Amino acid sequence: MSRSQGLARSLAPLPRPSLLVSWLAPGRTVFWFAIFGWSGISATFCPTMILSLYWSKMTARGSLVAMIVGFLCVPLFKFGAPELAVVGDFFGQLGELPPAFLLSGLAGVATSLMDRKGGERVLGAASDIDHAAG
Repeated sequence: MSRSQGLARSLAPLPRPSLLVSWLAPGRTVFWFAIFGWSGISATFCPTMILSLYWSKMTARGSLVAMIVGFLCVPLFKFGAPELAVVGDFFGQLGELPPAFLLSGLAGVATSLMDRKGGERVLGAASDIDHAAG
């Protein structure tokens, strides 16, 4: 028996993630998990891609911070914000993607503006591209 077969046999008695999720959240459907996953992907990567394409001062550190903030904000705005006393209903109706997307973009901009070394590298790369283009 190969190592992979042995590993598969040792993991077989463990509950499958899908069974565990259906047991813990019986009201959730596969469609809900797919939409929630796409919200996470969108809030994680879209602000970074948009800023990288249309804002010349976006740095690598700003991109990383934007992705982390977007990733963490989706569950925060899905599960935490609707429980707030005054604004909970607003966030419940709004959904998790718009505020996570906005905070991700703001975090990327703020971090890029504070990242002096990254900003210098971006300006150096831009001048190299201009020089190569003629």
